[in-house]
Amino acid sequence: MLPAFVVDCFALIIKVPGWASSVTTRSTLASKILATQERIISVKIYRGRREGRAVYVTVSDALLNPRFDLWDYRWKRFDWGYDGGGPAQLALALLADCLGDDMEALRLHHNFKRAVLVNLWHDHWMFSENKILAILQLGQL
Repeated sequence: MLPAFVVDCFALIIKVPGWASSVTTRSTLASKILATQERIISVKIYRGRREGRAVYVTVSDALLNPRFDLWDYRWKRFDWGYDGGGPAQLALALLADCLGDDMEALRLHHNFKRAVLVNLWHDHWMFSENKILAILQLGQL
């Protein structure tokens, strides 16, 4: 299915009655394109990498806040690949950042850890915000 602004473009070019939802001007079309680009650009990307004993987790190239204010597992670094405190802190931080809802993150983070983070065995990984939301929406927890 084509995005609405593409359909509007075709309606303007070939003048198919009823395709454009309203009279579309260049400025309206430009604003739709910009809004779509902003949605595409604003998707957060979460990356984790392990270098020796050091672990780095970023969100859109900035260090991810561990959210010790919500729960402190006393494991002072993120980790993955097993069921423990490091993966639990990472799951909590990822979900709190992605969902923007601290209580929901607290409710879901253990299931997310067990379903996703425990199974990561590589020294690096990447998830988009959309992938995390899809996992949550599909009930893969």
